[in-house]
Amino acid sequence: MAFTYVAIGQKAAEEIVVNTYNRAGLKTLLHTVRAMTTDLPSDFCTRLQQMFASVGIALVYIQELKGVHFNGVSKWLSPTKAMIIMNIRGKREDRFWFSLFHEAAHILLHSKKQIYISDSTPDDEFEQEADQFAADFLIPESFNARIASVQTQQEIIAIAHELGIAPGIVVGRYHHLT
Repeated sequence: MAFTYVAIGQKAAEEIVVNTYNRAGLKTLLHTVRAMTTDLPSDFCTRLQQMFASVGIALVYIQELKGVHFNGVSKWLSPTKAMIIMNIRGKREDRFWFSLFHEAAHILLHSKKQIYISDSTPDDEFEQEADQFAADFLIPESFNARIASVQTQQEIIAIAHELGIAPGIVVGRYHHLT
């Protein structure tokens, strides 16, 4: 079933016109994307696709397929075009944003010759590196102790506001830490 999921995503990605891959542009773009975590999906889905296309990445959203238990895929389609497939299962904002930054990390940091499937091999060093990149990019590690000791919804909202991200991402980190 995973093969089918990737094939569907790749077919859709191949139809998306993108600029030539721009590594520096992607690094800059990720900061803009991080600020979008507070937007509604109806406001950011199409914009995200356009933004990623501007730096050479075809971003594809795919509905959950039965038996597919991972959140995203990244792969290079050519030396100048990459794709990120996002599984929109569960529709939890923390999972979506973490997975998007995780897959972007593979494009930034890892080989163009490999396919990366999120959650397929959690002990893999590339998956761990992408996890760490996404975690640190969304919420610096220095916030972990404070998040782990949160007692109220207001504290979650205050931390999210301070970080400039959606409260659901802070909640996701809280659950991960506790």
